[in-house]
Amino acid sequence: MRQWADGQRRIRDEDVVQRLRIAYQAALLITARDTREVAQSWFQGLNPQLDDHSPARQLRENKPDTAGPLVLAAARSFAGVG
Repeated sequence: MRQWADGQRRIRDEDVVQRLRIAYQAALLITARDTREVAQSWFQGLNPQLDDHSPARQLRENKPDTAGPLVLAAARSFAGVG
């Protein structure tokens, strides 16, 4: 299960790679000002900027080029960095 994270296996679906990159960027924005636990809760919680969907759901259910900018904007807003 963690083989891709450990570098033992490659992810073949480019959408999955993009979703992971977006999630990582959002997590970095939030953890620059708060804890990992807060970032984890933020990904799972309902977000008014995302039509009351969670950031994780947005990334899972939509194409990265659509969901990515929305999720990153919500993360920036939450983190207070623009």
